[in-house]
Amino acid sequence: MKNRRIEVNIGKTVNFGDFESIKISIGLSEDIQDKDNLDESFDKICEEVGHKLADYCEQLEKEHSNKNKRIKSK
Repeated sequence: MKNRRIEVNIGKTVNFGDFESIKISIGLSEDIQDKDNLDESFDKICEEVGHKLADYCEQLEKEHSNKNKRIKSK
């Protein structure tokens, strides 16, 4: 049996307002065997990457929001 590789890359631009934004890209690749179902393996990797990207973007937005609160309160 030969191995196959699935690679998924996704990105998101997070807009913080006031002309501030950041583009986040994340990717993951995994070797799968011929016997593995391609659709199931692809869905699994997409889900993992999607969750990681969403978690990271949420953390960035919280940090930016907290930073703005500190600046406004001064």
